[in-house]
Amino acid sequence: MSDNNGFTLVEVMIVITVIGIMSVIAMLGSDFLTKHRVRSASRGFYADLQALRQNAMSSGTANTSIGRGLKFTSANSFSTFEFLDLNSNYTYDGVAEENSVSVNTLPGGMTVTLGAAGDPTATPLLFDRRGLGRSDNWSTVGGRTYVFRHPLANPPACVTISLVRIREGTWDGGTCIFQ
Repeated sequence: MSDNNGFTLVEVMIVITVIGIMSVIAMLGSDFLTKHRVRSASRGFYADLQALRQNAMSSGTANTSIGRGLKFTSANSFSTFEFLDLNSNYTYDGVAEENSVSVNTLPGGMTVTLGAAGDPTATPLLFDRRGLGRSDNWSTVGGRTYVFRHPLANPPACVTISLVRIREGTWDGGTCIFQ
């Protein structure tokens, strides 16, 4: 019988690898993960807007359907819907004119403002059959910026809707810087 005291080279390498992985995770910390969540939420919102716009141009379930819409119900929750103009006045008159509603909630601790500090719940964003952004009274929307914030992540992410395009970027405190 031989008396083997000590560690093999393989065991030592496994321990060094585990320590290395744990130290990388510790160095990145929660700041890295929080920034990733903010960017991920911003990209998800961007994708939702693109899908809404595309659906507004290509589909409708009723004769009164004139587009698609998005409305924030709080600073961290929004709903998407088909806009049915039931009274043909080209004005969004509330939840009675919403069809196929889908509610989305942002990850924990994240909030959205309209621009620097505006209330995103103030007015819905509508897309007409041509893909143009519209406000609740059917006037065109240009330059509306949604800013995604988390108290532990800087800089915030942003999504800007202009008359004919939707872009995602980083918020510098006053404007959306596109990448």
